[in-house]
Amino acid sequence: MNHALSTDMRQKVSISIHSCLVGILLFCVTLCAQADYRDTPQSKLEAARKYADDFLKEDARPGQQFFQRQPKFPTWKDQPVIDCGMYAVMRAIQTREPYFEDKKQSVVVVPVWVELLMLDVGEGTGYPFGQNEEGVVQCKFEYEQYSFATKRFERIPDLLKKPYLQTFKNWGELVPRTEGVRDGYIAVDLDKRYVRFKFRVSVARDAPYQLYPQFPRHHPVAASVQRTAASLREGEELLRRGVSDRDSSATGDALQKDLIRMRRQDDERRWRIAKLLDALSRLESIHPFSDLQLE
Repeated sequence: MNHALSTDMRQKVSISIHSCLVGILLFCVTLCAQADYRDTPQSKLEAARKYADDFLKEDARPGQQFFQRQPKFPTWKDQPVIDCGMYAVMRAIQTREPYFEDKKQSVVVVPVWVELLMLDVGEGTGYPFGQNEEGVVQCKFEYEQYSFATKRFERIPDLLKKPYLQTFKNWGELVPRTEGVRDGYIAVDLDKRYVRFKFRVSVARDAPYQLYPQFPRHHPVAASVQRTAASLREGEELLRRGVSDRDSSATGDALQKDLIRMRRQDDERRWRIAKLLDALSRLESIHPFSDLQLE
């Protein structure tokens, strides 16, 4: 009798513990379901920075070298979906401490520091290009450049009043302009390499998302060198075989024009690789951002 009673008690205790565990689990599930990143100002800031970090990490994937971003629909009206025709090659990029744009706390600004080595600036980028149907310029992106003299990030005068190439060509050495080379590659002077820009993030809806203005895609330098070197090898092989990269069946004058263009493009690729490797060599002893001092 006592043995039967003991067994019955153990079963009741086991059931009680099981019910208690189920209750705790349901409570946790309910609590998690009710949690929202917008619950506190701090959680908004943290969510915005994580979103920015993930966005920049996706931008920097090696397989995405020199490709435009693929827009993910549906999007909100204030969310940019068109790239602005400018790319950057960088040694380092990092987000900094986020802050709210205003008292409404619906927009978080995530400052981003970049160590630039090269810019790829098309001739049709910046003002007055990139206009929508209403004539409004969509790509009002601005870098702020770090000054080693003043130890501050400073706005770039008139950046939004003229095509980007007119401004950025003064930042370093412009790729030799030859027929067949359309983009303005600029090897950035090392004393101009640090820039900052604002990554604006909406924290007003169910999930954070990017706000205007759109900013350039920033490619890691190692992957850029590898991709450019691969393109150079492909171009050299086609030239060795005397085959056009545009039309493998091209002959006569059309083929000769293509081969001349291809040689010039290969020269441009060699120039880009040499400039990037030279910059890396000169910066080898300097850790990214270690010589940046803000007052």
